[in-house]
Amino acid sequence: MLFTVHEHEVIHRGSGPGKSLPAQVFDRLKQFYLENVPNTFMPFTLTFLGGREVFKVGNFVGVISAPDFTLEILPKVQLGEGGNSAEERALLLRMLVTVGILPGTQTSVNASVETAKVPFHEAFFRRYLLEVSEVVRRGLIRHYTDHQDHLLSLKGRLDVSRQIRENSVLKHRFAVEYQEFDRDRAENRLIQSALLHVVRNTRDAENARLTRELLFAFEGVSPARNLEDELRKWATDRNSTHYQPIKGTTEMILRQQSPFATLGAASFFSLLFPMQDVYEQYVLHLLKGQLYGWRIQAQVSSKHLATLQERPIFQLRPDVLISRGHEQVILDTKWKRLDSKDTRNHYGISQSDLYQMFAYAQTHLQNQEQKRVILLYPRNEHFTEVLGPFVLPDRVEVWAWPVNLQHAQNVASSLRSFLGGS
Repeated sequence: MLFTVHEHEVIHRGSGPGKSLPAQVFDRLKQFYLENVPNTFMPFTLTFLGGREVFKVGNFVGVISAPDFTLEILPKVQLGEGGNSAEERALLLRMLVTVGILPGTQTSVNASVETAKVPFHEAFFRRYLLEVSEVVRRGLIRHYTDHQDHLLSLKGRLDVSRQIRENSVLKHRFAVEYQEFDRDRAENRLIQSALLHVVRNTRDAENARLTRELLFAFEGVSPARNLEDELRKWATDRNSTHYQPIKGTTEMILRQQSPFATLGAASFFSLLFPMQDVYEQYVLHLLKGQLYGWRIQAQVSSKHLATLQERPIFQLRPDVLISRGHEQVILDTKWKRLDSKDTRNHYGISQSDLYQMFAYAQTHLQNQEQKRVILLYPRNEHFTEVLGPFVLPDRVEVWAWPVNLQHAQNVASSLRSFLGGS
């Protein structure tokens, strides 16, 4: 049974305004939460609202799944009037592929809408399975492994000392040492383990079919033993270049992106992503590929807010610093919903964000007469035009810029036009 919620939503038990879960499902999640907090990361908190227990979802997206139900958390962004869960899943998949969290190409990004008709974790699995299919098509890498055995026929090299010591009675057997050119190596063991994890957790018939077909290609490969050791053995030579795109996703599935927990006999599978981080990486990728004429630096950390006994403290690190000649502009991503009509609450822009931008400008742009800072928010139906400038002391100007996630290819060009014309 699938239940879909969004970031920052409140989830009620049984019934209530907004989202709710059946009492049995809510109680299972509550038990899971209480048994694992504070030692395990949770994408929601248990609190009270109107005298009733509720879950408050944070800004993480992904899935938490048990054998009999799945809780899907999607991005809270309205993609126009016709926005729906499939479009929100497609957006999330497109962002994850673009920033390299999920393997894929531009073609696979464009195919995300079709894939996203299934729940998020199933779409995630589908993308992974298609990429593993490509690895299998191009050929599984092999290596020579040393073996020692007692065989009925001579193979490889006869180990005379072992033959005398161990086969004095069974003289019809040969103590031999030989090499075999096989697929049982770290990369294949890890991929096979990830496929076994998928087949245990998928409820999609097509995913299950594709996983079983792929497992045939890994027949004879032993299970992954120690995850950390196996990951260190993952080769990076030219013979394994076609394996590299799936390494991160393989590790992510095996680690499940967040700790694995168990409630009695019922296992909870989780795959979660911090939406602010995904959005920041996504915007940075768009800018690096399209903001021509500007030098782009991410997470510049050379400035500090204060000093203590001549030692710098409180490091200031804007998301992006762009420069062209002697001109510099600060860009900072905020995964928040703005409302251009909500003047009472300053459109949803927090006072702390403006304090933060002022500190960035005063340190990173201190030598410029005009100090420009652009806050990049996701565009929604209530925020479609640039807001600003918000004029701060010392000629600091802050703009709120809507990033159209449905037409991301236009973000850098419109920003470049704005920067050049203002």
